[in-house]
Amino acid sequence: MSTTEVVFNSHPFLFAIITRETIQMYAQAIHKLVMDIACKLAQGMGLASFSFEGWPCKFRINKYNFSPKTVNSSGVQIHTDSGFLTILQEDENVGGLEVMDKSGTFVAVEPLPGTLLVNLGDTAKVWSNGRLCNVKHRVVCKEPRTRMSIASFLLGPKEAKVEAPAELVDSSHPRLYVPFFYLDYRNLRISKELQAGEALDFSSSKKMNESRSTEGLSVAGMSNLSMTSDSVLRCTSMCTRAAEYSFHKG
Repeated sequence: MSTTEVVFNSHPFLFAIITRETIQMYAQAIHKLVMDIACKLAQGMGLASFSFEGWPCKFRINKYNFSPKTVNSSGVQIHTDSGFLTILQEDENVGGLEVMDKSGTFVAVEPLPGTLLVNLGDTAKVWSNGRLCNVKHRVVCKEPRTRMSIASFLLGPKEAKVEAPAELVDSSHPRLYVPFFYLDYRNLRISKELQAGEALDFSSSKKMNESRSTEGLSVAGMSNLSMTSDSVLRCTSMCTRAAEYSFHKG
């Protein structure tokens, strides 16, 4: 049975413009879309039977109070998302989102009314054994106006470890990352202040093997750590802005 947990944090003013029922409808619609996109990614990689059921999702509203003093400054530092997949509903009037391309150059993603943005995170890179890329991105203040956005995240498995399915690992594609628990990985990113995908080095099979051979270190401890693309996909937008909450399949 699907359940929705609604949490209102720092946005009580939203009660005046949107109802709890509307928020729940948005949650259900976005959750369905998130799962559909994730399943299609798996199918495209030959994993038609793979299921993301039970993977927690989180929904968040972002408000940037840009002022004349903050123009050209960073509203959000360079980072990747820790989860598998993110759907972003941007402010249709105020831009600022930038993504890094292969050359390391940041490219502006201009708002396009009636669309959603989809990008992949660290968990997708590990799950796909490196076939999917985690996107580095940031938000820059372009003008002294309030900017709003809604981000919906498909995180990682709740109880199982994040790891590449056996079908994606062979002699030509050895396992790139040691399996880990998503919550441990998220906590590692926070504690080490590694927000742009660098924390994946702690799970890199290659780096662990190098450390083990040069320093005699064991990779056994990695299992105790409750340790994404070069392009942005656009999907048709289904709903309007909402308030912050998280939801999960139960």
